Amino acid sequence: MRTRTPVRHAALLAGGLAASLLATSAALAGNMSVNYAFNSLVANGDTTCTTGNCKLGSNTETYTSNGISLTALSFAISDVGAWQTNTAVSQRFGAAGGAEVGLGVASGRDSAGNGSSLEIASNEWLVLDVSNLINAGYHSFSLGIGSIQSGEGGQVDVFTSGNGFSGTAGGYYFSPKNLSLLGSATSNTNGGAALQNIALTGINQNYLVITAYNPSARAGNILVTDLSATQPATQTPEPGSLALLAAGLAAVGLALGARRRQRG
Repeated sequence: MRTRTPVRHAALLAGGLAASLLATSAALAGNMSVNYAFNSLVANGDTTCTTGNCKLGSNTETYTSNGISLTALSFAISDVGAWQTNTAVSQRFGAAGGAEVGLGVASGRDSAGNGSSLEIASNEWLVLDVSNLINAGYHSFSLGIGSIQSGEGGQVDVFTSGNGFSGTAGGYYFSPKNLSLLGSATSNTNGGAALQNIALTGINQNYLVITAYNPSARAGNILVTDLSATQPATQTPEPGSLALLAAGLAAVGLALGARRRQRG
């Protein structure tokens, strides 16, 4: 009399194989996006301020989304044209979606010679170190630029050669050489602050350089409201999922072999 045990085994193992395929698929599809919302995201280890308008503790502040860290760096240029790092990252906390929230630069004075507005002026730079995102396979970003008043604008650049930085223990020193424009945002409204997004694709450089501009004056200033990244172009299954898939395939093969032998 023919037993159906191998058939049952094959059915059970086929179910295990399906489960392993689902596990592999989940490993491929999960945890693919990041969003650094600077209206509320608190810098790692820096609790000097979590509400309102803040000059944070240093000119390098790190933020984390979905386990991937991003560093914001602030720079300014003095009246005599010497690059300096005696600035601090500033942050305005507020309601999500607002145009007057986000990251800026506190340098002591803005591009018009006034006291710092905690925003990014045309003589100031907020640099986002996205090297961890690049290494994780993210190459497309959406950058939010806020606090754009009538006639103001913001732009983002990358270095066309090298990384644009020098220095050792003293920190980063920023050079404006070899910059290439990636995108810009302008507001033609007659009043109020505007918020725009700049789409960045094919990014392989480690640093995004954001500054303000105003074609008719030196007083333009902006904020970086958020940075989000799309799914990496290629994904690698987790080793555990691959092992489970291989085990399922092997087990199904053994069960089918046993069934053939029993028929013989």
